[in-house]
Amino acid sequence: MSTGPGTTLEPELAAGTRTRERTASEETPRELSALLSRCGALAVLYVDLAELGIVEDQFGAPAWHRIVERLEDAVRRCLGRAMREEDRIVTSLGEPDSLTVWLGRPRDDLEFYRQAAHALGETLDRYLAKHASQIVYPYAARPPRFSVGCGLALHNPATRPEKAFVSAVRRARDHARLKARLAAIEAENELLTIIFAEQIQSVYQPLIEIASGRVFGFEALARGPWSTPWVSPAQLFGVAETAGVTFELDCLCRKAALRGAAGRLPAGAKLFLNTLPSAVHDPAFTGAELQRTLDGCGLQPHDLVFEISERETVTNFDILRRTCDHFRRIGIRIALDDVGSGYASMAAAMDLEPDLIKIDMSLVRSSDADVARQALIASLCALAGKLGAEVVAEGIETEAELETMRRLGVHYGQGYLLGRGRPFDES
Repeated sequence: MSTGPGTTLEPELAAGTRTRERTASEETPRELSALLSRCGALAVLYVDLAELGIVEDQFGAPAWHRIVERLEDAVRRCLGRAMREEDRIVTSLGEPDSLTVWLGRPRDDLEFYRQAAHALGETLDRYLAKHASQIVYPYAARPPRFSVGCGLALHNPATRPEKAFVSAVRRARDHARLKARLAAIEAENELLTIIFAEQIQSVYQPLIEIASGRVFGFEALARGPWSTPWVSPAQLFGVAETAGVTFELDCLCRKAALRGAAGRLPAGAKLFLNTLPSAVHDPAFTGAELQRTLDGCGLQPHDLVFEISERETVTNFDILRRTCDHFRRIGIRIALDDVGSGYASMAAAMDLEPDLIKIDMSLVRSSDADVARQALIASLCALAGKLGAEVVAEGIETEAELETMRRLGVHYGQGYLLGRGRPFDES
């Protein structure tokens, strides 16, 4: 089914700069009542906005309204000519966290109410999934799921039309949330199959010594099966968290990283492995089993650097400290990831005394033109010096950013400018 003209969002829409004299959300139930009376029935497409609650909590109601306005634009673009002049888009009608599309057709148009309306809902569901990142930018790092459900309101002259609206919205809401839950279960089952079949692979992104340009090490980045949504680590670990298999996935990612580096890691280079603090419980990394694991890959503990992020243990640094101490005792170096992304990471750097501090890319990006970022990076370098740690800047994408890191005394750099992640055996 055609989605009408314009299948991508315009730049100003993604940036949230568009305004209109009157938004669709200002249409009143009275107008919908007249449409229901005239047509005898209305189809409703329900867009679930429940996941936007976190945006409102963090950035306030204005951010929520900006996203909803973009969402309205996206709906209009997707449905295109399928929306008639009398059709309406309304927010928070019958449900506070909802956007609804009301489509009025004559009641005897059975093909529309039985099939076409549902097909439009499926088209809208796919369209919003594709453009969710643009719609919520820059308020959410991980795009929400805008599930779409369908419902039907019938005209009953003996009752208030508001009752028909509320019933239709709730049926459509239940449909949307049932679809979302079924999709989540399907995704969890797909992930369990990936883990069971060990379909995780790694690509390796170089870390470069800024002063000399030599390769210092490689960070192993987990990927699921190619040409599927699972190639994204955000997809892998996002679903793993809801399915309760984060530990199993983390262990498999380490196994895949070591397997992919076996016999291929250049001499003298370090292998950086992203690791959850719970890795201390991985049987392959305890006692004599650790040496057997590494022997099978032709590696030694001193070849490894474990990147540990405090994001999942921010409330308990004691667990994180014990984890770091355990791996240090067996010769593995520790890098603290995402430093500078929040107060907790700064506290972790002082509390854990890691061997390397990785500056979050949010500080590195555009740092050449931002004196505040430069000052914070300089202070992190000074802190690292007092701790006896070296500093890695993540996300370097321009020569100007690289030169800024060099001037500020950062030891190592990582990012697209210096090399993308790829398998060792790829030329």
